[in-house]
Amino acid sequence: SEMCIRDSDYYTTIALQFAESFSKQISDYCEKNGTVFTGHYLGEDGLEKVRDRIGNAMLHYRNMQQPGIDHLGLTIDNRIITPRSLSSVANQYDKPLRTTEIFGICGQNMSFEDRKWLAGWHTVLGVNHFVQHLTSYSLKGSRKRDYPPTFSSHQPYWDYEYRLEDYLGRLTCASVTGRYDPQILVINPLGSEYIKGEADGEFTPGLITLLEALQCAHYDYDLGDEQIMEDIARIKNRKLSIGSMEYQAVYLPDMIGIRKSTLDLLIAFAGKGGLILNSGRFPQYVNGLPNHTALNALKEAVVNLEPREIKDNLPDLLSPAVVIHGKDSNLIWSQVRRSKKGNLVILANISRKDNLRATIHSDLLQGKILLWDPSDGKCFRVEGDGTSGIELEIASSSVVWLSTEGIGDSTEELPLYHLPEETSEFISLNNTCLLYTSDAADEEDSVDLGGRRI
Repeated sequence: SEMCIRDSDYYTTIALQFAESFSKQISDYCEKNGTVFTGHYLGEDGLEKVRDRIGNAMLHYRNMQQPGIDHLGLTIDNRIITPRSLSSVANQYDKPLRTTEIFGICGQNMSFEDRKWLAGWHTVLGVNHFVQHLTSYSLKGSRKRDYPPTFSSHQPYWDYEYRLEDYLGRLTCASVTGRYDPQILVINPLGSEYIKGEADGEFTPGLITLLEALQCAHYDYDLGDEQIMEDIARIKNRKLSIGSMEYQAVYLPDMIGIRKSTLDLLIAFAGKGGLILNSGRFPQYVNGLPNHTALNALKEAVVNLEPREIKDNLPDLLSPAVVIHGKDSNLIWSQVRRSKKGNLVILANISRKDNLRATIHSDLLQGKILLWDPSDGKCFRVEGDGTSGIELEIASSSVVWLSTEGIGDSTEELPLYHLPEETSEFISLNNTCLLYTSDAADEEDSVDLGGRRI
């Protein structure tokens, strides 16, 4: 217990001091001089890295006029904490533009579709200003291999680069239309990382599993940092409010410690009828010390629901704003945005290989509905609405969005959307095939390809 409270105080102090002495001072200078503080920090993708390298990433983000992250590698595996930490703070502090330094260490052979895939994943997770990594003045020597690709006139596709840039610009436009409308607040278990012992393991895997389960079940959510909650969280109209955002429910991920300020807030939230959920380990410590009485009071108000149970059981407790039916619908991630002119639902196919057909249901999509395709800048009117269901196909690695008529042009002048024609397999090349560089291949070098020898 003594070690828990000592570690809790130690890491909390370091995180606060770093944020106040570094990012806050730079932000104040930029504000005074009419400029914008953006960029990214080191080790943002795991809670242990955050603890050891920057203290608390979310505190830094709130100090930046345009907070940002880094995304390295052609992968989205185990990366969801980074964009969600950023977008959550930006949502709560009403910062519409969020930087991502993107596409680094993806190779010179990275395709346009690869970039669409990563950009769509960022967009649906709330990150929308794409700073492409990197542009070199020269590719001479080691520069050619210095965290490629490089985006410049050195590339053979440079004359067509505008097509991808236009696509990214359209994604940004959609992502700042209206206001994000999350239903759930997930508590960031960074405080548990501060006090863990050798036997406790990391808290990053449990958090990733929970966040991805919510995405696959089409729930909108934010992360809640306990320091930020202590500073600005309130109970408002039976919802939990943090800055510009209000939440109907709170989710406790796998965690062993909780702040007293968070505990008191959640008990008050439960007293107002708020829904509180829990997965994994339930907190054992309050501010680093055991407090069984207070924790038992919270536990009595909590519904245990593990990530694998969310899709089937959470709708009974909290209806999702968007319901998506269809094969592999868990690979279509959504984001809901509301405005005075109407509502918008962003849909991202995070599969890199499959075009996905789905039926979209949502009470937010009533009346005449538009389908926007940023790949070619076209807009269509669709048959049906969120009540009857909207059928569409989203290409692999692509984003589209649906909106009510108030957002955009009159639907009468737009072409009607039609599902693409069904495709079927023409031929499957599944025989062994070898490539030889020798000009003199003999019978032993030949291979069997469908009964013929080559």
